[in-house]
Formats: sequence, structure tokens, C-alpha cells
Amino acid sequence: MALRALLLVTLALLLGAAFGQPEPELFDTDWLDRRTYAVDVRDDLVDLALRLDRAPVYHLAWSLTVGNELHARQEVRVVNGSQVPWRELHFHLLPNLLGGRMTVGRLLLNGAEAAADLDESNRLLTIGLPEELRPGAAAVVSLEYHLEIPRAGGRNYGILGYRDGALSLAHAYALLAVHGADGWDLDRPPRYGDLVHAESAFFRVAVDAPASLDIATGGRLLERRVEGSRQYLQVVAGPVRDFYLAAGESLETIEQRVGEVLVRGHSPAGSEAATRAAVEHAAQALEIFERRFGPYPYRELDVVVISTSALGVEFPGIIALRRELLSPAEGERWLESTVVHEVAHQWFYSLVGNDQVSEPWLDESLTQYLTLRYFLESHGATGYKRFREGLMSRWAEVDRRTVPIGSPVSDYGLSEYGAVVYGLGPLVVEWLAGMMERPVFDAFLRDYAHRFAFELVETDDFQSLAEHHCECELDDFFRDWIRPPAVD
Repeated sequence: MALRALLLVTLALLLGAAFGQPEPELFDTDWLDRRTYAVDVRDDLVDLALRLDRAPVYHLAWSLTVGNELHARQEVRVVNGSQVPWRELHFHLLPNLLGGRMTVGRLLLNGAEAAADLDESNRLLTIGLPEELRPGAAAVVSLEYHLEIPRAGGRNYGILGYRDGALSLAHAYALLAVHGADGWDLDRPPRYGDLVHAESAFFRVAVDAPASLDIATGGRLLERRVEGSRQYLQVVAGPVRDFYLAAGESLETIEQRVGEVLVRGHSPAGSEAATRAAVEHAAQALEIFERRFGPYPYRELDVVVISTSALGVEFPGIIALRRELLSPAEGERWLESTVVHEVAHQWFYSLVGNDQVSEPWLDESLTQYLTLRYFLESHGATGYKRFREGLMSRWAEVDRRTVPIGSPVSDYGLSEYGAVVYGLGPLVVEWLAGMMERPVFDAFLRDYAHRFAFELVETDDFQSLAEHHCECELDDFFRDWIRPPAVD
């Protein structure tokens, strides 16, 4: 494995030099030297990760104030992984949709000053290219930006904000848009649902923050030092679809090891019992899902408590839980199912990616079904029945109508979205598993996780591989229950 990895890195370095993009300024490293990222990825997946030579590479330097401001520099190496030349690059400025104010300053393209256009909502940054970026060619975009972090609850569950002493830095950088078969995905996400449609990428992040903050991130911490009132961290993560940071003061940390994986819980003082329960639920979910779908991708999994209106929010290598879940009343009802659902996302959203805006069923309905299966395996028929009754109750919010579960988020109203994608959706997946026969469906999901690791999938990919495993035709089922009606 080591020799093969070294050969891949050497080839990547030669290719990078041939394209002539500038070397990184934020870190003393080469763009395609991926050896550092191996500390974050499980051994079973290291070779595959190192072969992602066209994945974006993000370098971020973040400086946090005591209050609610972030000063940042970003460099990103972009490779045209499509079959057509690109004439522009597009970046989503998601904080400007989430109640924050992200303003971009100096911008460079391959080391030269470049102009960029912002759409009217300041959420889409477009950079015109002086020359076409041919398939396989690379470019480096560098920019400086300032982010005012909101203090009030915002849209999309308030996942970006500084509230009640908890900092949640979701999507706090310029995110490269996905270029697919139909061109660039520049759709504006609705005010609910998840936001991310992103290729797997590599992140190296330097954080300069007040020493009083206890910080949790996705990825792997390389170093931390404290100088006076400031602390300095370096983190690597990848391949991941997003990078997330959360922080608070006087957080308690509880750890539990599951094989090669360290599960770490972070929460305010006084909530140790609930935090320990969350860590234990995560550990048990990891054990069950690894047996079914193969290895969890990373070496660590963090669980952190924030202020959010969602029960939980998934990020690669880290899950965020609503503060109220630590209370006995809400925790008894929701803590275990929320943690398990977010752990399942580490396979289906993080490892196997999808467009969470256009096809949310591929991760949300599937992970709800896997949560149902978890309760059957860990709590028997009683736990399975109780969780399934909850799914039926959610579906009842739309009078148990036959509604396609595979539509874009924007096709559902807010309450309908939850009822269909989180209520009916997992039941549809359960019916599909029954049609295929459960052992066949389980073998299909394991193959699905392996075959599409670190890639993006669509409903067609899911159906095609399922049909291959069951040796059956599923068009009628997908038309009746999953695919949205065709538009004339």
C-alpha cells in the first residue's frame, strides 16, 4: 500500500507542475501531496482517497474574534473533471443565505488579479476565465473574505451562528459549485432542508481563535498551541464534502473507542450523562453500520452540541445535536434516534454523496430507514415497532397520500417535506427492501457504499445497481413511489 501511495503522489506532483498553477501560500506543502490526509482516512480507504487526483483542494486560514466575526483567507485548487472546457468558475457563498454577511475582498486567479461577479443575493460568486480551462487542467483561486456570524436564529435550522455561548460555523467558506452532465448546479436552496451538493474534497485549515474556546471540527487535528490569549490549530480533512467547526466555552469531553475509531462527545458542563449516552449511541450505530456497509470512512467521529432548530445536523466526521436533546424530556424521546440517523449519514451523504437540494431522499429517506433497521437490531421488535409508528405518524401529516419521495426540496412545503422525506420515505425504502428481499437489499447497499465511495450519485445510479442485485425490473416501483411526475 505504501509503495502504491508513493507512486500516486509522485505522479500527481508531476501533473501538478505541468499545469503550472501557483504553489500554495497558506501552507508549506504541494497541492497534490496527499500523504498528510492519510491520518484522517481509514486504512481500507486510503488508496482510494489518494486516487482522487481531480478532487478540489481547499486551504483555509481562519481568524476568529471573541464575538461573532471571522477574518479569512482561502486558496482552492480546482481541476476540470468534466468532458467539456470551462469558461467560468462558480462558488456558493452559503453564509449569505444563512443570516450571515460574507464579503469577499481581494481575489486572484492563478496568482493574477481577477474580477468576479456576485448575483443579486450575494450568494453566488462567478469568476470569468481569461482562457478556457480544458478537461484535466487545473486553476488556483485565492481570495480574502470577512464573515459576520449571525447571533439570531437563521434559516436552514440556524446552523450558522453564535448563540447561547455556542459557535456553529457551517459552510463558512466559498464552496465550489458542482459541474455535472447538465452543466453547473447554481440552484438557490430553499429555506429548509440541507444545502450541500459538493464533490469530495481535501481541506487543510489553520484556525486562530480565542484560547477560551473549546473547539471541535471534522477531520484530524495536526497541532494545537496556545500563546497568551490565543490558540492556533491546524486540521486536515478529506476526502469530505464539507468542513465544519463548532466551539464553546468550558465544554466537557467524553471519549469511547470503537475498533479503530475514536468517538468524542463535546457538551456544556453539567450534561455529562446525556453526552455519554450520545457517545454510546454513536458507538453502537458505528458497530452495526460497519458490519452492514463496510468501514466508517474516518478515524474519528465527533458529537457536538449547538443551538439549532433541527434535532441534529450531519457533517463529515462530526455531527451536531440540538442543545435541548441533553434535557431528560427531549433526550428520552429523540436523542438515540437522532444520533443514529446522523451517524448513518457518514455513509450516505458523506461517503456516497448526492444533491441534498434536488434529491434529498437519497440520503434522508435512506438514513431514516437505516435508523429503523438499527432499532430492530439493537432493541428488537418492540423498538422497531415504536420507531416505525413514528414514521407512520409523520406520513399521516399529509393524510398518508401517495407522494413521490424523490422530488427536490422546493417541491414540498415545509411540513410536507418532513412528512414525505422523513416519514413516508423510509417506509418506501422498507417496501423496496421487502420486494428485493432483505438479504439482497443489504448486499446491494454494501456494494452501493463501496462502488460509489467519495462519488456523487443520482436516483438512476441507485435504481440501476438495485436492479442488478435483485435481477428484477423496478421501473414501476420507482415511478409510483420515488420519481417526481414528468413535466411536459
